[in-house]
Amino acid sequence: MKNKKFAKQFLSSVILILLSTYVSHAQNWYEANNPFGGNVLAMHETNDGALLCGTTRGLFKSTDNGENWEAISGEYENLPVLDVKSTPSGMYISLFSYFLRRSYDEGLNWETIPAQDWTSLSDIVVNDAGLIFLNTNNSVWRSSDNGDTWTQLTVDVNVNSLRKLEISPDGELFAGTYNKKIYRSGDNGDTWIELFSTDGDIITFGFDGDNTVYAGTLFLGLYKSSDNGDNWSTIPSPPGADGALDIITNSSGDVYVAAFEDDVFKSLDGGMSWEDITFNLIDPSVRILFLNSDDELFAGTMAAGVNMLEGSSWDPKNQGINAIFIERFISIEGDIYACTDYGVFISEDNGQSWQQSLKGMVDTEILALAKAPNGDLYAGGEMLYFSEDGINWNNISQGFPDEEVYATDILVEPDGRVILATDEYGIRFTENQGQTWTNANTGLEDVTMAFIRQSPEGYFFTADGYNLYRSNDLSGGWEIINDGLADTDITEFTVGNAALFAITYSDGLFKSTNNGDSWALAIDEDFRNVAVNGNEVYGSSGSVSTGGVYYSDDNGVNWSNIADGLPSVQIEEVGYVQDLGLFANVDDFGLYTLDFSVNGIDELVFNEGRLKGYPNPFMESATLELELDENSKVSYTILNMHGQIVDHSYLLNLAKGTHNIRLGKGLLPGIYLVAVDINNSTRTIRLIKTQ
Repeated sequence: MKNKKFAKQFLSSVILILLSTYVSHAQNWYEANNPFGGNVLAMHETNDGALLCGTTRGLFKSTDNGENWEAISGEYENLPVLDVKSTPSGMYISLFSYFLRRSYDEGLNWETIPAQDWTSLSDIVVNDAGLIFLNTNNSVWRSSDNGDTWTQLTVDVNVNSLRKLEISPDGELFAGTYNKKIYRSGDNGDTWIELFSTDGDIITFGFDGDNTVYAGTLFLGLYKSSDNGDNWSTIPSPPGADGALDIITNSSGDVYVAAFEDDVFKSLDGGMSWEDITFNLIDPSVRILFLNSDDELFAGTMAAGVNMLEGSSWDPKNQGINAIFIERFISIEGDIYACTDYGVFISEDNGQSWQQSLKGMVDTEILALAKAPNGDLYAGGEMLYFSEDGINWNNISQGFPDEEVYATDILVEPDGRVILATDEYGIRFTENQGQTWTNANTGLEDVTMAFIRQSPEGYFFTADGYNLYRSNDLSGGWEIINDGLADTDITEFTVGNAALFAITYSDGLFKSTNNGDSWALAIDEDFRNVAVNGNEVYGSSGSVSTGGVYYSDDNGVNWSNIADGLPSVQIEEVGYVQDLGLFANVDDFGLYTLDFSVNGIDELVFNEGRLKGYPNPFMESATLELELDENSKVSYTILNMHGQIVDHSYLLNLAKGTHNIRLGKGLLPGIYLVAVDINNSTRTIRLIKTQ
């Protein structure tokens, strides 16, 4: 177990920082550590104990109770998975974006099951005999041969669609209809009995044994039956809640409810009283509650993926659930921020790990972020938030109509003034952390602003889809600076090294070297954004035919496409992180990182001495040279790109001085991380073995 944890800890270092290329000035792309989590739509446990998790971006599987997940969607990896089940024979059946698909090899390969007379599906139910039931737009369907053939079942004369279909512990089917009725079938759907009419549509059922049934509506409370559905009564709703999105009971009869208005509640007395057990759950918007075979409770959230309750604490279980779409990638003072549909992800270790931050956010879609000189963070999209600690967020949208800001960009000046570009209200700024706002729209022809940027000279720049503007003082108004632009619809803007770069909607990238007085075409490619590092300029293109990552080392004069090695040429965004390198957000594939390192000696200096490995790359073996300033206990471990330990040493007692250790003989060609433990403190270098 210790070795496995050790491998995981250092694998990210291999991917993000310590990788080198084989030849001077070549480049290699490597998949970076992406933020994990997302919107969970379904959870299920298979007969062999594996967990399946359906998200808005694919299906994932865990064989260690949620500690690690792997994507098993294959070619359908970016489709939403609305439901997933397994049969007693081990077949997986899943609803990928309204298409029913099955897998006979635990998700390695999927085949589409031809649709019958249905146009949409919602629930999949499988009983102990392997019968599969579907809740579709026009009734319930049943298959006894793994989906090869289907039989349409009639629930009632006036019922042609269901809101919810569930199966009880003893194999009976319960259905909630769109006309507020509850039905039950005890013969696999051949016949149905109308049980009860509720005040609202039933969207979830929960079962405690063979007789106790709970039913939850969206807005109109909870119901309970103690005689298998023959009779029903209302029970108290959890505090502040009018309905339930999910109900589940454990083997002791404890009832758990995911409330429609957010939060998770528990009842020890059959639903007569409720305890709020949301505790530290980072996202209280829980849509799925799930109990594994050991009665451990999982919550599938709208924005924070899978969380498991341990005592009175919710622990994220998202390692490998790559269902996050990054809207924007920002590097500020050594920290990396990812703006996503699910709040902000923050990395303080060069992208090796990410911490999700959304507590207090009502709308979690974040399009823009900025950091004040005192460390305060501002993040916005439809709403605007402020955080002093990067963990808790306060809504500061009150100064806008209906608290809808529609922020597209945020700029914080050295004196703390916050300037917003919005899609509805033009440019606004606040000098008191959002208590009051001042319009700065004089001279603008429209108020749908794409960005707000500032040059080192203090000039501000923005665009509204019709013109590019400049202002040297927000209170003094804006001037149009379109001279030389072939297209004045500017979608993005970057302040570079003695140059400005403006991306047009359809006519390429333009450059100005006179503070925007005039513009000239830099490259006729439809970029999505531009990142700079001194005279190095990088552009992201999403074109199917000519897309990729474009690179210029002469401040935008000459360009080359360096996308070789990426899984797609459709690039959403590029970002340069100082002292770390270039990142590319690849459409549908997430973050990749680029390293321009050259051949040589990989050397690390530390307090107790010096560590280096050479030659690098090597063919037969490499030398690990240690210069120790004191007598030391030393050992090393070599890991491959998969985080697997491929070699390790015994504990060595080395005297002060220089020591050479030969290693790497017998390794296959590839990239390796050498973790050297010196007096219980670990240092790492990378080595590359060639053919």
